[in-house]
Amino acid sequence: MPEKPRYIFILTTGHSGGTLLNLLLGASPAIFAAGESLRLWTLGAIDRQSEDTRDFWGTAADALATQGWAAKDLDRRRVEEAPMDLWRTWTTIVSQQAQDHIIADKSLSFKLIRKICEANIVDPFFVHLIRDPRGVDCSFRRKYGRSWRTAVTWQKSNFAIERFLRGKPNTIRLRYEDLCAFPDAQMRSVLRT
Repeated sequence: MPEKPRYIFILTTGHSGGTLLNLLLGASPAIFAAGESLRLWTLGAIDRQSEDTRDFWGTAADALATQGWAAKDLDRRRVEEAPMDLWRTWTTIVSQQAQDHIIADKSLSFKLIRKICEANIVDPFFVHLIRDPRGVDCSFRRKYGRSWRTAVTWQKSNFAIERFLRGKPNTIRLRYEDLCAFPDAQMRSVLRT
């Protein structure tokens, strides 16, 4: 049986620094920063991506289409309800495209990440990235305006992540504020684990 693709899943809420951490991890020569690679419903809009990422994801989407999963047919509902065969195929394609580097993924669909991990499709490592809720609210407010839902989403999301990670040995908890204040030390602690 071939080795399972190795993934670093950044588990966090929106506006919590997931993009920053993904880019910092991608600076390591052993890691490919895949962004939100589980959002397959966005593959149909590859032409709107920057040129440097379009080739990678276009080739991956073409490989997925040869397995019966054409990008034009992948809406969000179909992706979220897809059988494990899709995820086994997709994670393998991404890993091969990334030349078997470790994949850093910051997909915010915790439901999909949990589904993939519980099916034992990948060899996962989890980084629970937590940002002070006031910072999340400030960031969210700048983009979307004030909403009481931000606090509720932050709390529900972080509790769900903590429950999922309870007892798992392959995890690290990282504060966004520490990452910004001491990026070298924080990245060393993630990469060492």
